[in-house]
Amino acid sequence: MDQHIKLPNVKELISQILEKKYSDKDKKQTKSINGWVEKDIEDRKERREKWDKNEKFFWLVQCFLARAQSPPNLCKPLLEYVQKIENINEESIIKAIEEYKKRDEYKNRWGNEITVKIIEDAKKVLHKHYKDDCEIYFDKAEKEFDEFIKADKKNGIDHFLEIKGIGLKLRDYALSDFSEKYLAVDTNLLKALNHTGLILYKYPYKISLRLFEIDYKNIQQLCLKFASELNKPPQWLDRVLFHFGKEFCDVKNCNVSECLTCRFKNE
Repeated sequence: MDQHIKLPNVKELISQILEKKYSDKDKKQTKSINGWVEKDIEDRKERREKWDKNEKFFWLVQCFLARAQSPPNLCKPLLEYVQKIENINEESIIKAIEEYKKRDEYKNRWGNEITVKIIEDAKKVLHKHYKDDCEIYFDKAEKEFDEFIKADKKNGIDHFLEIKGIGLKLRDYALSDFSEKYLAVDTNLLKALNHTGLILYKYPYKISLRLFEIDYKNIQQLCLKFASELNKPPQWLDRVLFHFGKEFCDVKNCNVSECLTCRFKNE
């Protein structure tokens, strides 16, 4: 490691990040990152405690499909046109997708065939292993957390990972929307880790997207370690780094010279 690179103080750095402010895309609200995170956590708590089993399942599959869809908001049309888990079939799913296309600039790079199969396969997994109830799945993922974060498509720990197209990142993203124990390392978190220098606690260099995909579990372990040091749930740190990476470390938005948290400001 370069002797001139100083590792950031994690607590001080996160405190600085929490104070940063930005407006939503419609310019209707301006909040600090801490404010946006508080709203996210409140939304996730409501989702877990107040939603019924159909709402939870359709949101779960929306997360599973997020990598291929823009905007990733398929839950609402599924609830409107499919309504219940037991009504899921090819015809009802395609109906929801086609109606969604009429109302929004919806794009799906996986196409209807793959989307239908993932939703139908998720329904089968939920029925076979979790009695048609996402809460049973969420409880298991929390109670067996150490095993779940080591899961893969072959070891049978998490049966949703056996579905083609669902990997650890999408699985963790879905669980982090319901459980405070989970975080998902996506490109926004990676940008935050790189720009702040937090990544240097594990690697002596900036992490590329290619290496990030290969070394996902180790980078996730690094984030879990930070959450533990901060005495905060992983879900909370997920939202902090997500908002920061998305709004301040993006190429279009990044103002290196004015960003106190950026390790590239003197380069």
